[in-house]
Amino acid sequence: MGATAVEDAVDWSPLCDDGLTLVLVGPQVEPLAKMVKGEEVVPRERPGQECVTVIRGLYSPGMVREVLGAQSAAASPDVVVSFNADVYMDYWRRTLGSLLLSRTPVVVSMYCEYEDSELSKVLAEPTAFSSSALEAGDAYVRRRYRGDADDFLLHTPMDATYHNPLCPLAVGV
Repeated sequence: MGATAVEDAVDWSPLCDDGLTLVLVGPQVEPLAKMVKGEEVVPRERPGQECVTVIRGLYSPGMVREVLGAQSAAASPDVVVSFNADVYMDYWRRTLGSLLLSRTPVVVSMYCEYEDSELSKVLAEPTAFSSSALEAGDAYVRRRYRGDADDFLLHTPMDATYHNPLCPLAVGV
């Protein structure tokens, strides 16, 4: 999640050779396009990398199911990796909460050590996933991603409150 042209430029063929399926999801994948209703799956033709699917959009388990179908292996991933996506920020709150509720293991990569502290604060804060906290992030998502925001919010419900300091996250700086 949080994939950009940088992650798409990686040669994923060794993982394809091992039989893995990868789905890169992010609003800034190539070719860049406005985030308004359109084709979510980005055409990609790279020999040896047929196991890679690129989705232009905001990540949540529900959005992946909506785009690829419930039968897709990606609909129930074995692990979700965040590519330096600043998941401690308000606008990631709904995605982070939905991942924590799904109990899917998440690996969070970071460039700066302070980000670990920021994420730890979010996970320890009892109100981090409250209705008002989610709405603050949702407001940003609506402003920034206009047409795609409605679908994202529809397919990323937070009908349960998440708070558990022992969450399935692996953090690396």
